[in-house]
Amino acid sequence: MSRVQARVLTFLVIAVLFVSLPFAATTPAASGVDGPYGPTAGDTVPSVGPTGTAGAETIEAERVEFRITVYGNGSARWRFLYTRTLETSEERRQFEDFATEFNENETDTYRNFKDRAESLTQTGTNRTRREMDATDFSRNAYLGGDCIEVDRCGTVEMAFTWTNFAREDGDRLVVDDVFEGGMYLLEDQQLVFEHGPDVKFVSAAPESYTSSAPDLRDSSSITWRGETQFADRRPRVVYAPEDQVTPTPIGPQETPGSTTTSTTGGPVQGNSSTWMLLVGIAVLALGAGLALVWRRGDVISLGDGGISVGGDDGGGVASEPAVANEELLSDEDRVLQLLRENGGRMKQVNIVEETGWSKSKVSMLLSDMEEDDQISKLRVGRENIVSLVGHEPDAAGSPHDE
Repeated sequence: MSRVQARVLTFLVIAVLFVSLPFAATTPAASGVDGPYGPTAGDTVPSVGPTGTAGAETIEAERVEFRITVYGNGSARWRFLYTRTLETSEERRQFEDFATEFNENETDTYRNFKDRAESLTQTGTNRTRREMDATDFSRNAYLGGDCIEVDRCGTVEMAFTWTNFAREDGDRLVVDDVFEGGMYLLEDQQLVFEHGPDVKFVSAAPESYTSSAPDLRDSSSITWRGETQFADRRPRVVYAPEDQVTPTPIGPQETPGSTTTSTTGGPVQGNSSTWMLLVGIAVLALGAGLALVWRRGDVISLGDGGISVGGDDGGGVASEPAVANEELLSDEDRVLQLLRENGGRMKQVNIVEETGWSKSKVSMLLSDMEEDDQISKLRVGRENIVSLVGHEPDAAGSPHDE
């Protein structure tokens, strides 16, 4: 599977799970993925509400975390956390309303999550010959989480236990065969492995992770951060009983605020034997990260151009002609126009702010444009500087000058 194919797969499987997100207006879902997790021509995003016509607003999660805790019996607890900063009191109120609905009622989102998990573990059983099951489902939407200001943070969490997730290798437990075909993390996503009380880490690959302690055996967690493409059967994490772990330091030490970004092992080559477990994992892990949805008096549409939110038909369009004109441009042309208007060079974060697109969308779009030699990118510290060809910053100058 090439890097571009991985991106396409990511967006397609997101559409599969978005089929059942609540409070969304009816629209066709994407198609084109074969196998048990592929959408069908009749897939739609249903309307939900007392009268069957509820408006909605979608708010993209700023941070998505996939947290896997492996226990000595080979089972793993999978948690999916989607976090968003609530900028205003109105956003906070809307999220509180959404959280009440999500926690008190079994929404379509949660039912879909459970169905996908059960299908996923059944596929795992067929492929690995280990009897797997999805049990102990839970959900929670709450104020708080991984934000600078915790009281301005909204988090949606869904979880389940995957039995026989790890395979036995002597006295060790190995996690790798469930990732046959590789896995892909988008920017602003991270994959975290933890260990239960009866086992510890022995090794992990690829070594682009960060660990919570200098010595892996003392670490409570290891983390891979996107944007990262893993090779076949990666990530690979090995556990052993606590009293059998040797005191060998493995892996880098966590540095507060640091990130590790890599493309690991080169492009993953797809073949007919690569099974659809990857797709199932992506459906669960990436789908709900597309949007947190809660009620509002607007109508949502999912078109080829992305997610849009609008109100009633009266008067709204005429008041924003500039936005309408910009929507006539392709995404690539919109970026090129912004760069020209800003002297040929911008910080990537400023492109995100100017367009209103998600960080993930901008990152992938810029990577594709760079591959097509439309722009160039320079990484300086934690900033990406995006330039038109011929407007790259001088090596001796400040790349932050715009």
